[in-house]
Amino acid sequence: MSCVNTAEKPMSGPAYASLILGLLGLGGCGVTSVPAVLCGHIARSRIKESAGRLAGNGAALSGLVLGYTAILAWLAFYVFFVYAVTTAFTHSMEMQIQAACIRNIERLHTAKEQYALDSSATNGATVTWDNLVPYIEGLSNWVYCDASSLEM
Repeated sequence: MSCVNTAEKPMSGPAYASLILGLLGLGGCGVTSVPAVLCGHIARSRIKESAGRLAGNGAALSGLVLGYTAILAWLAFYVFFVYAVTTAFTHSMEMQIQAACIRNIERLHTAKEQYALDSSATNGATVTWDNLVPYIEGLSNWVYCDASSLEM
């Protein structure tokens, strides 16, 4: 006749915590993922030290896997998000500079036409910057443009 111990082993508290925090970490921006990993390692260590008196190794392992997976997934998401926002911001700034450069060209053209009307300059006459300055509106808002900012 054999003795069978029908009493269940107590479940490790950190193992439960690791599993629950790991599940929450998948949907909770990864905030609970690090605690899930910590609890999972603590639980597995305690279960190993208990020499079979504690249960929950599977739950602790599941919590570890979920925690590490959530950390990696959210980290990848955050990197992608920062890249996308940075790219959009850079593109927006480039478009603003390009629009400002086009406004500069339009102002120069208008100033040249006004100078030609006022000075009765003949076609082909050399027009200098000093001739145009009095005719340029908003010169204080002038934007320096290099050739690369006008590439389309």
